[in-house]
Amino acid sequence: MPVQLGWLLEQEDLALRLVCGSAEGVEVEWAHAIELQDPSPWLAGGELVLTTGLRLPRTQTEQAAYVERLRAVGIAALAFGVGVRFTAIPAGLRQRCEEVGLPLLEVPLPTPFIAVSQAVAHRLAEEQQHALQRVVAFQQALTRRALREGASGLVGVLGRELDRPVVLLDEHGLVLAASHRAHPLARALAASLRSIPARRAAPGMQRVETPSGAVDLHVLAGRAAPRGWLAVAADPPPSSDERLMVHHAVAVATLQLDQPRELEEARESVGATVLGLLLDDAPADGRLVGHLRHLGFTAREEVRVVVVPTRREAEVSALLQSRLAASAAPHALVRSGTGVVALVRAGDADEVVDAVREVLAEVGEHASAVGVSGPVTPALAADALVQARQASQSARHERVPVGWYDRMALGAVLADATVRGRVRALTRASLAPLTGDGRVGDGDLLRSLQVFLEHNGSWETAARALGVHRHTLRNRMSRVEELTGLSLDVAQHRVVLYLALVTREDEASVP
Repeated sequence: MPVQLGWLLEQEDLALRLVCGSAEGVEVEWAHAIELQDPSPWLAGGELVLTTGLRLPRTQTEQAAYVERLRAVGIAALAFGVGVRFTAIPAGLRQRCEEVGLPLLEVPLPTPFIAVSQAVAHRLAEEQQHALQRVVAFQQALTRRALREGASGLVGVLGRELDRPVVLLDEHGLVLAASHRAHPLARALAASLRSIPARRAAPGMQRVETPSGAVDLHVLAGRAAPRGWLAVAADPPPSSDERLMVHHAVAVATLQLDQPRELEEARESVGATVLGLLLDDAPADGRLVGHLRHLGFTAREEVRVVVVPTRREAEVSALLQSRLAASAAPHALVRSGTGVVALVRAGDADEVVDAVREVLAEVGEHASAVGVSGPVTPALAADALVQARQASQSARHERVPVGWYDRMALGAVLADATVRGRVRALTRASLAPLTGDGRVGDGDLLRSLQVFLEHNGSWETAARALGVHRHTLRNRMSRVEELTGLSLDVAQHRVVLYLALVTREDEASVP
């Protein structure tokens, strides 16, 4: 810890006198006697430079240049010993120090430079000893309070010792505890970290800017996955002993949050129970929804339900639980008897689906059709389960790996076997004239009709997709109208024909 220049001036045995500049807030890292015309290459900044001016030029311009070189290096102050070469501090030196605000001290002839250097060295040793004692006492107090009071005790001790806001957040960005005067910082961090999971954070410490000022974010790295953040206000920057205190607090907080495997399994079991109850009926009881906060969810945050059909429930559930825990994404899993059902934040759905597909590939179930609901509030999880199952049926019918309920319209409706069968029965007759002899020249009427309808009746784009001239396509569609007795200019007729196409049963259905 640096020596305050004001303290040095108070030492009567040294008889130092401040000639110009201010000693307030000036910190001295070391005292260094050097008699060179340009001492800057041998200085690191923060020193009290001691000189008798043995090599100091006589002209005021050169003396001013000497001061500029010292100021450029960033020295703390300049101490000039009088009575050796100069009976008084040279005017050029004094004038330039006044102009740039560099503290200038006068050292009387009876005071040897070694006495000033020793005073600084002894004071530094005392400060270091005091800092070490402070850190040790803090470590003991922090450990005791953390054991008795948990997260709130930890941030309370750290915030009071550092006299700055401190916030502890879990891996989901939810505030676990905040010190005195830290609530504005807690709100700012909670809003930003909810979109930056701990898994994406850089290891160690990173400094970020918030509306409350600069903050040092320390990632709490657990054995298997990040467990959260310890945020400490960084304005002004912490001293070396304060950084030691923060590192100790990071270690204690990590130990508190990095739970044993037995507790993790208990938490997973609670999550499965809560999710199972949520999926029973909608809207769910508010008290039940409130339990989701223990899993990283908030009551107002939108969620999605993901259905994973699998014959290997236990294996898929275990692997998926491990993946999601490592990703620090809030989640709950439950086995349904025909697969695994997951509740995740709406914003995490894409990453969760990627993890699901990786797990299914790992166990060899490549044909499983995953279903994802639309975004809903947690109270409507039961409704979302219905959506996810419909999306899964639609994905299986369309032979795609994932079905998203909010990205499907007709497919989600026709995925229901009863609905599909009824629609097929009502529309089958409209295609009967085309299914016997479906070819005219080198074109397939069924194929041309489906492409034409899927391109919203655009002659140019449909012809390009088929690889034929638009006149050829017009001739084919005229033939379709002639055989079916339906007009492609009538919207209702188009709907009937399209429904008939997408619900065809025969193996030669249009690809």
